[in-house]
Amino acid sequence: RPIFTTQAFEVDNIFQPQDFVRKLTVVAEMAREARRQHRAYDGLIIDGRCLEVALEPENEHNLVAISQICKTVICCRVSPKQKGAVVSLIKRYERAITLAIGDGANDCNMLQSADVGIGIRGLEGLQAFNVCDYGISQFRFLQYLLLVHGRWCYRRVAVL
Repeated sequence: RPIFTTQAFEVDNIFQPQDFVRKLTVVAEMAREARRQHRAYDGLIIDGRCLEVALEPENEHNLVAISQICKTVICCRVSPKQKGAVVSLIKRYERAITLAIGDGANDCNMLQSADVGIGIRGLEGLQAFNVCDYGISQFRFLQYLLLVHGRWCYRRVAVL
């Protein structure tokens, strides 16, 4: 499972982006080979500083190549702008319909970038709830929203 954390690419507490880009390129080539063999990674973990470099135009295709074969992608300690950029990147490269789930003001950009945004009303305020396409009051209602209402919507669209 690929893990990209800032600490792994620091020398004397200074982040070395060229080392990260080298590792990203190597892992992306391994991911492309794994995709040809129909294998999948369990997940990708990347932090904010590494994601900043990975979202640069010359590196984003490598990030997408790794993300394509991962069951889960976890971006930790990222800015609101980066959250929206990840969603936009996947939409642009994969031409996929994206869903974002957020519960605070820092998730608003991500919710607006996604095709479907689900805001959770919670302790962090109503900002995400106000900008989303669908709003729920508790996280436990997400399962019902996706599995029941999602299926009903799919059936209605399929009839058309």
